[in-house]
Amino acid sequence: MKMALPSKKDVQYVRRKLRIWHEANKGHNSYPDNDFKEFQRAVRRLCDFFNVKFPEIKFYDNLMGNTMGECTQDGELHLLTPNKYHSKDYKRWTKTFFHEFGHYIYYANWEKKAEEFAKRMMDRW
Repeated sequence: MKMALPSKKDVQYVRRKLRIWHEANKGHNSYPDNDFKEFQRAVRRLCDFFNVKFPEIKFYDNLMGNTMGECTQDGELHLLTPNKYHSKDYKRWTKTFFHEFGHYIYYANWEKKAEEFAKRMMDRW
């Protein structure tokens, strides 16, 4: 399966913005809003690349079971706050974020993707 990925420069930009935001929020016990613009810039860069709308993102102190994040069928991302994340580990939190965003880009606009798939298949007929 071929998978389009942003350039290394774009990925580094996203990781840098996520790190700034994560470091600003990992010691707070409230909603992670310090440097939230940095988080939004990171997500916006990914959304622009994959041509999807900005997802609804909600932060929680804990999620059901032992999950660290989840993507709902309607495209919402549920993530643990940096403060509640296991050992406040940036690398694991970022991996979880990318994992859930991966779910989002493949679940988002599913009807549009199905239509595009059908169109391309019919064009090859």
